[in-house]
Amino acid sequence: MNALGPLDHLQIVATGLEPGREYEVSIVTSRTAPFGTRTPLAKGKANPAGALLAQALGPLRAVAGPDHDAKTPEGSRFLLVTASDGNRPILIQKAP
Repeated sequence: MNALGPLDHLQIVATGLEPGREYEVSIVTSRTAPFGTRTPLAKGKANPAGALLAQALGPLRAVAGPDHDAKTPEGSRFLLVTASDGNRPILIQKAP
């Protein structure tokens, strides 16, 4: 995440995805289903090579910062990538 003054810029690149399928990038409070509190950040479609570039712009540190009410160590948050039409994780961040 890059700070741009009052706004933040998040960019994620994922490869090995199904070409042409739409995906959603979210911040979640748990690495296991049902993933706790989920905040969608961006949607995008994988290109013909199966790569996705998704970006979000806004006050993201407020969303991605520690959630002291979360049931994870120190209120951790994680990035999650799912297909837009489902809840099955395609990619989940290993560590905050």
